[in-house]
Amino acid sequence: MSQLFITPTSSHSTSAEFAYALVSAAGVLSGHGLAAAALLPPADQAVLLVPANAMSWHAAALPKLARAQSAQKSQAVLAGVLEEQLLDEPAQLHLVSCPRISEGALTWVAACQKDWLLGVVANLQAAHVPLVGIVPQAFPSDTAAVHVSGSPEDAWVTAMDAQGVLSLPLSQAVILPALSQSTRLTAEPAVAAAAEQVFQRTAQVLQAPQWAVERAQMAVSAGLSLAQGEVVASGRGRAWQALVGTLRELAAAPTWQPVRWGLVGLLAVHIVGLNAWAWKQKAALQDKRAQMQQILTQSFPNVKVVVDAPLQMQRELLSLRQAQGQLSGRDFESIYGRFAAVAGTNIAPTAIDFIANEVQLRGVESAAAQLDGWLPRLQYAGLAVRSEAQSLVISHRDALAGSTAIGAGAKP
Repeated sequence: MSQLFITPTSSHSTSAEFAYALVSAAGVLSGHGLAAAALLPPADQAVLLVPANAMSWHAAALPKLARAQSAQKSQAVLAGVLEEQLLDEPAQLHLVSCPRISEGALTWVAACQKDWLLGVVANLQAAHVPLVGIVPQAFPSDTAAVHVSGSPEDAWVTAMDAQGVLSLPLSQAVILPALSQSTRLTAEPAVAAAAEQVFQRTAQVLQAPQWAVERAQMAVSAGLSLAQGEVVASGRGRAWQALVGTLRELAAAPTWQPVRWGLVGLLAVHIVGLNAWAWKQKAALQDKRAQMQQILTQSFPNVKVVVDAPLQMQRELLSLRQAQGQLSGRDFESIYGRFAAVAGTNIAPTAIDFIANEVQLRGVESAAAQLDGWLPRLQYAGLAVRSEAQSLVISHRDALAGSTAIGAGAKP
């Protein structure tokens, strides 16, 4: 399914244009650009990236929060712990704890302007954008990375490592510590030369849409979500995000590795068992067919080619009865006798014909009217009967025909 990655171009205005990157169902970047919310290209899912310069990160020792605790209480706890670290009033901020990227006693907490983020989400939802997630564009990580974006006149650098996230103009990058060899340096084409000059390193050139897609996928893989409390995606999006998160955890979390191996082993055992059972059933069926063919060829040596053993056996028995002058279920006397036993003496046909092992009784309109009442007993007697052109046609119901013979006994 196609995905749309959206980044607000302004950290102050909620109605500004969005930079977007469209990834097709095949995972290929198929489009990018700037557009208002109502003009964004259609996609199956959309993920909102909060720019690095619109967020701040704080490490704090948090008390253990109850899982069922309300969003208001969680915000109040976070605001109380971070009160001295925040420059703005806590009530104006959207605070989200991120234990999945935290280690030790300190937990990373993301903060951004609540009203601005609520306005951006409302703007996208009003344009019917299928928003399924809200993630940070930059976040603390053990893997250090530096990215330079913007234009030569307004270039910005975003530095991320285990100590936090710092976003500042490229002209102030001198305050950053020297980059280690393991630090990844990326830059947009317009500012790549400036980044290499400042950091004295070769920069990997990434288009803005490529970096946005990469950062969104990394945030989702890290289990980060800013869609909490008052700031939420659509109902369908939240459900989908929860499902995807659960499946991702089951598929990748080390805690679930024994369960995954157990499921793989169980699936393998079932596949082997089903194949063994199918092979056994096939062998039993072939053995029964061989036995039937053997009985046929031993009982009737004149049968040289076996195509349908039960049908050939029935035909040979019928021929044998006829040769010995014995009645069979298909003879006139047998068919009419069984019919008379069920219908009684209330019928007086004007003509009786016996054609192709079928008895045709003409002039029995009164009997045809009673056919529904006779049908169960006629079927029990091994007869199939139908009404046809002011006559009744009665035939022997072959036991091998099953439900087909029963259906033939009904009136059209």
